[in-house]
Amino acid sequence: MNALIHAEITKLVTTRAAFGVLLGAIGISVLAVLAPGENAVAEFSKPIHEQQWAFIVATLMRVFLLVLGIRAVTDEFRHGTMTPSLLVAPKRSRLVAAKVVALAAAGIVVAATAGAALVGSALSVAALNGVTLNLDAGNWPTFAGMVLSGALWPVVGIGLGLIVRSQVAAIVGGLVWLMAIEEVVRNRLGDLAGYLPGQAGL
Repeated sequence: MNALIHAEITKLVTTRAAFGVLLGAIGISVLAVLAPGENAVAEFSKPIHEQQWAFIVATLMRVFLLVLGIRAVTDEFRHGTMTPSLLVAPKRSRLVAAKVVALAAAGIVVAATAGAALVGSALSVAALNGVTLNLDAGNWPTFAGMVLSGALWPVVGIGLGLIVRSQVAAIVGGLVWLMAIEEVVRNRLGDLAGYLPGQAGL
């Protein structure tokens, strides 16, 4: 099992998709704080989970990580590398489990890095403007939730990729659910809306 996990991690670190997601997460975290300018600074006294820039990052992170999980599976179907993978690991459950562990770990790294970039950018902006960023202990559950959702969304992507197999259909279907269908459903569920998958990490 360890060899399979190591192989899946090697696949991740030797492709551009994972590094693209990591760089994109860092870039969005920085821009989310810098773009609003003085409007963001005025809100720094509020808890992190009430900050608009934190919401933007959490929303886009789930999209990035969902796509990363989908591509981890559909790229193999698309390029035919799934066949040698299954020859090495005939038991599909072991191969899927290895992908889940590797992608969950990658999601944690991306989410933690994005969170660090987010806080670092906010602290820098706060220092330049002579204000204090609210970073009391009550904010840690927000960061913990961000990291946990970072582990979960690639796994959701793996499941979607295994079911649909078509990369385009899986990505489009996932995005349509997150950006359109779930929003319609959420407005009708009231307090239960928080249990929808797209609300994880928000």
